[in-house]
Amino acid sequence: MALLSLLQQSWQELHKIPFNPLLSLVFLIPFLYVFKHITSVKPNLPPSPPKLPIIGNFHQLGTLPHRSLQALSNKYGPLMFLYLGNVPTLVVSSADMAREIMKTHDIVFSDRPKTTAANMLLYGCKDIAFSPYSEHWRQARKICVLELLSLKSVQSFEYIREEEVEVLINKIRDSCLNGAFVNLSEMLIATSINIISRCVLGQKFEEEKDGTSRFGHLTRRVMVLLGAFCFGDFFPFLGWIDVLTGFISIEYVIANILCWFDWRLPSDIVHGEDFDMSEVDGLTVTKKIPLHLVPILHSP
Repeated sequence: MALLSLLQQSWQELHKIPFNPLLSLVFLIPFLYVFKHITSVKPNLPPSPPKLPIIGNFHQLGTLPHRSLQALSNKYGPLMFLYLGNVPTLVVSSADMAREIMKTHDIVFSDRPKTTAANMLLYGCKDIAFSPYSEHWRQARKICVLELLSLKSVQSFEYIREEEVEVLINKIRDSCLNGAFVNLSEMLIATSINIISRCVLGQKFEEEKDGTSRFGHLTRRVMVLLGAFCFGDFFPFLGWIDVLTGFISIEYVIANILCWFDWRLPSDIVHGEDFDMSEVDGLTVTKKIPLHLVPILHSP
């Protein structure tokens, strides 16, 4: 009887306390988190090192990711599960596991990640390299195998490969005779680009007076952007940082590739002194008069 009286008294005291939504959330959120953690079914995932909120396992990669991954795989096994930001990642570090992934479960793991750069540069990842496994990919692969990579097609471009290799050898010979510096990596890349451009586009993009090639520069830029770090790929809520880091300049590369623009100043601006570089104050510092360039179609 005394216990019942005590419970009634406690209930009456609780009713006297004014309702506070914020205080209720403070107690409710931890309860929901614990309840979800207890009731949720844990997936059967491979071993994984402990991760941090938001960044996942990024802090464990270090400045040499390949060595860090090797050290982690030695500790957690040949099949390891990581979180790179919000991206679940499976690390395979043995021949047996690689065979299991690439052969037994080939279709499951055949898709490449749809990155921001690939999505913008390759028409929404519609090319054969980044397209997900689907009917579109199967048809594109069929065309490449039968039309582009067939024995007859490869042999038809043999003279192009021979000519470009001869040009490469002559350049190396001339540089050696003149005692000039030879950057073999750049020469090999330039030769590969020339072969591809002649086979695909039917023309070779010659070097400029300073020895550089605009087409080669754009090709290298595309390769760099495809492998560049993009905040939005790993942390979707931080995608706005890519604008600050200059990653948005990828649109300039796209414009050059698609239309080969030559950028010219407006006709009313003849000299650099005519620019009004004054700024206006605000949340961000901007030019008083926006700077514009006029695109002109370039025919190489």
